[in-house]
Amino acid sequence: MSFSEHIGIDIGSTFTKGALFTVHDDHLELTERLEYPTDRGDVSAACVSIFHRLSESAQGDSPEIAFSSSAHGGLNMVAIGIVPRYTEKLAREAALSAGAKLCGSFGYYLTEEDCRTIENINPDIILLTGGTDGGNMEYVLKNAHMLSQSEISSVVVYAGNRSAKSEVEKILSSSEQFTLYMCENILPQIDEPSIKEVRSVIKEVFMNQIMKGKGLSRARDILGCEPIPTPGSLFSFIERISTFDEYEHDWALVDIGGATTDCYSVVKEPLRSLYDGVPVFGSGVKELQITRSVEGDIGLRLNSLNLCELIDDDTGLKDYAELVTEHIEHIPQNAEQHRFENLLASSALSLAVKRHSGLLSPIYSVDGQFYRQLGKDLSTIEFLLVSGGVARRAEMEVFFDTGKKQIRLVPDSPVIKFDKDYQLPLLSVIQGVSDKVLAEYFWNQILSKEKGA
Repeated sequence: MSFSEHIGIDIGSTFTKGALFTVHDDHLELTERLEYPTDRGDVSAACVSIFHRLSESAQGDSPEIAFSSSAHGGLNMVAIGIVPRYTEKLAREAALSAGAKLCGSFGYYLTEEDCRTIENINPDIILLTGGTDGGNMEYVLKNAHMLSQSEISSVVVYAGNRSAKSEVEKILSSSEQFTLYMCENILPQIDEPSIKEVRSVIKEVFMNQIMKGKGLSRARDILGCEPIPTPGSLFSFIERISTFDEYEHDWALVDIGGATTDCYSVVKEPLRSLYDGVPVFGSGVKELQITRSVEGDIGLRLNSLNLCELIDDDTGLKDYAELVTEHIEHIPQNAEQHRFENLLASSALSLAVKRHSGLLSPIYSVDGQFYRQLGKDLSTIEFLLVSGGVARRAEMEVFFDTGKKQIRLVPDSPVIKFDKDYQLPLLSVIQGVSDKVLAEYFWNQILSKEKGA
């Protein structure tokens, strides 16, 4: 009989969570889960306490240990490319799947004013792209020169035309203000994005940055492993469990936090072919099956007042939002506060999914009508899995305005399910468990077939 134990810990900005999982003959079980407030003065304190408690609970002497962190906050990234729409889309996909956030996007030739704007943003990473392989080199070379002559100091990741690679490296490596990473082209062909290597580099930079956080190096030394960025860990987990035919479903995860809300989606056919019998065409870059978006203005505590503007309720909701904005640790105390929490949570869920979805725009030509799709088709999504502390206590529904002039491709009739033990950040970080075992646990224990489970 095979047996192994695995400890996973996630350091969040507000709470640090940990769990001990066991695997018996390829069957995964949650043995114990702990949660402590994160000490902002020493983010490792709660992590180390949880580690010692779970280690004492383990039956063996050497459980596999791994931990993730989002306590430092996401890295700020700026993207530079040729066609703004392509640049921003691909940069956003690479950034958000690795733990960064896109703070600016610049197309065509950089100007001196653009460089001053980038200086003011002070990004952790600059993603320099441009040109398919063997295509235009003029833009990336000119933009590399502009960066080298600026006052900008940052990590620069080059992921453009491979024909310009050596020249770009020569231009930027001569300047001490840049730490340079050279990657494969993020768009080697116009309809074939390639973001894996860029994503890996962003994760590496993220890890180097969060190690600068107070106390995180102590957690690394005591636990004996390097931290993993939480967003990247979750994204990789979703990729791993989405490769099995028996679990082939279109679904989305919405992680609702106090300040931000993350949305991940898995859709086998993200570009639809018809809408009401009318042909649909894409808008350039191929849509990816697995994507993540981050809504920085949607949250149940620090951004709850933003949600109030979307809800037609004048019976005290704003007062409640002001209360939880000031006291972020507050949980509902009575029926009325639970109703307010449900309203805010439902609004956050609906708005995050709506923004994550694509749009159809009608086009009329001499050959007749067709639709152009911009973004991802979520209409086939079967399940919306809600994670975060609110998943334990709120009752939610989704309400979408699908639009008139433009048609919003939101889920048609999704079933809402809840990660009530907030296991996903912990499940996603544990090491030494096969993808098959993780997938079986996720589908049978977390996203089970019973409605609302």
